[in-house]
Amino acid sequence: MVVMVVLCSSFISDVDKKELEECRIDEVYVKKTLPYGSLGEDGRAIDCIYVKGTIDNGRYDVSISDGKGDLYNVNGTDYYITFTSFHGYAGYAEEGILDINGYNAYFYKKK
Repeated sequence: MVVMVVLCSSFISDVDKKELEECRIDEVYVKKTLPYGSLGEDGRAIDCIYVKGTIDNGRYDVSISDGKGDLYNVNGTDYYITFTSFHGYAGYAEEGILDINGYNAYFYKKK
């Protein structure tokens, strides 16, 4: 079981949200490590897969970094996210607030 990072203690008001860059989250994935010798559909060795997952409702103070393809890793966890539109380069750490509320999920990038 993966434990999500520290819950953000500050409330995000509508005014605060306007000062942050809003990025709508499309999907959440969880990285699953596979046993040694696992093969992908193409016959090549693979060490992990990414399966659709969920994150508990709440606001989390996180940093994200670039993952494989369109995936962005929520640093310190096995969670990965994709965005509904182009997000761009996050590098090793882009600070922000992950706001999950049912089907409404956003990453608010700190400027």
